[in-house]
Amino acid sequence: MNLNQISYELKYLNKVLHGDFSELIKGIPDSSIDLVVTSPPFNAGKDYGEEVDDNLPKLDYLNLLYTFLKESRRVLKHGGKIVIDLPTWIPSIMIKPDMVVYNLMMRVGLVYRETIYWIKGEKRGDGIAVSGGKRRFHRKNPVEPMITPVATPIVIGYKGSLFRMDRLKEGEKNLKWDITEKEYNEFSSNVWIIPPLRYRKYDHEAAFPDDIPYRAIKLFTFIGDTVLDPFVGIGTTALVAKRLKRNFIGFELSRKSYSIAIDRLEGIIV
Repeated sequence: MNLNQISYELKYLNKVLHGDFSELIKGIPDSSIDLVVTSPPFNAGKDYGEEVDDNLPKLDYLNLLYTFLKESRRVLKHGGKIVIDLPTWIPSIMIKPDMVVYNLMMRVGLVYRETIYWIKGEKRGDGIAVSGGKRRFHRKNPVEPMITPVATPIVIGYKGSLFRMDRLKEGEKNLKWDITEKEYNEFSSNVWIIPPLRYRKYDHEAAFPDDIPYRAIKLFTFIGDTVLDPFVGIGTTALVAKRLKRNFIGFELSRKSYSIAIDRLEGIIV
């Protein structure tokens, strides 16, 4: 292990750092991350504190997504995966983010793999109860019916190869993949039924539930792999990775969210 690797591990590994992802990620070496899992800013005008502008002009927001994807590709290992939780629509700049991300992935050299649809509800008996409230019947013709989204896209891509050739060369006996058959059958479906996390629990506008990073980490990494979340928020991805015996790196621009993440990692709040 050289001095640069030691310096990187001391500064980044198993840490959540406060600052702009576009600057912090420059300190991560090429081809060193096994999985990127995140929910980037939705540019929906939410209040994350004075450090964060969540109402960017369209070109600035697209540049943020481009930089995120380009740098993610650089730091991912060959065969590493990227899992991106997105909204269905961003009204402020009139874009459908999954289509934008798909095109930007191709531009930076990532390969699109699949879209998982997260139904924000829960199984009840033989059916599914979804969030989103009661549909209001307010028109008596088919000109403009309101379509209420009850599922949002989680876009999955990879770098170079679908297979983790670096790990396969180590031999099967050295690989520790801890997913159960039941989990694999459920998580490998392209529909995930997961109740949304109410942000009021942590005084955060857009926290996602543990199940999102949990499923991604279980599906796409081995024990001991390294998981990066460039927009870690209140630390959910880092906490799940730690619990699953993976290394983690998280970046967060909002001072308030960063403080909550640190408190959660240190067990001050749960």
